[in-house]
Amino acid sequence: MKINQVIGYLSIRYKFIITFFIISFIPLIVVGTYGLFILSTGLNTMAKHHAEDEVFTIARLMDSFLTTVQHDLSNLSVNIQPLVEITPIRNTSYPNQDGKVEFLNQVGPYFHAFLTQHEGYRKISYFDEMGWEKVGAELKDGEVKFSSSESLQYLGETEFYEDSIEQNPGEIYICELRAKGGPRIWFGTPVTDENGSKKGVLVAEFSMAAFHDFAAKAHPPSNYLTFLVDNQGQYIYHPLKANGTLVDDYPPEVVSEIISG
Repeated sequence: MKINQVIGYLSIRYKFIITFFIISFIPLIVVGTYGLFILSTGLNTMAKHHAEDEVFTIARLMDSFLTTVQHDLSNLSVNIQPLVEITPIRNTSYPNQDGKVEFLNQVGPYFHAFLTQHEGYRKISYFDEMGWEKVGAELKDGEVKFSSSESLQYLGETEFYEDSIEQNPGEIYICELRAKGGPRIWFGTPVTDENGSKKGVLVAEFSMAAFHDFAAKAHPPSNYLTFLVDNQGQYIYHPLKANGTLVDDYPPEVVSEIISG
């Protein structure tokens, strides 16, 4: 029996009741659907704000960390400013020639104090305006050891050195390096003489383990995954992996948006 035949047998009273219920439920359905939409939108907005707050909090902490590094290196570069003018050093083209001992005696105490008083730094070096490392000090097993003449490096033609010396006094250049011993993070800042002429670069190597510890502490417990990448999409810090790139985990259009600035 068809529904219209059933309704036809009903009295006017029941027809009115059925019609009333149908008319009453339509606004309820509309209001209910709209309420669910508003609730869903509100929850999405709250989740978005929470994620933004978390990211901005971590970004501020990382910015504070980098500001501290900048302050550390800026102070050291000012302290050794008069020392870069030592005559034997200025006349020495290569680091294994005469003059290194005098420079080491003068700069050594500053480097020793820097490494023992500032947590997280593994090595500090001074490279002259030609790119030759004049003196380097490394913290190993709690002791500061200075580089031998044979182990001093030349960075003059590297992108890191060129970008570091192009910075303004007091500014730092950051570079995450992939090396045999594992990834490391380098900071470079120019060293000037009393007249403001650039006389080389101060290079600090920061412990990647210490950097990861700092980033992990800065990352509050949540359901979100927060990581730090360079402008090429390489992971500098990731709580679940030691290395890799964004393109390993995300579609190209997402990667493009993340590293676009």
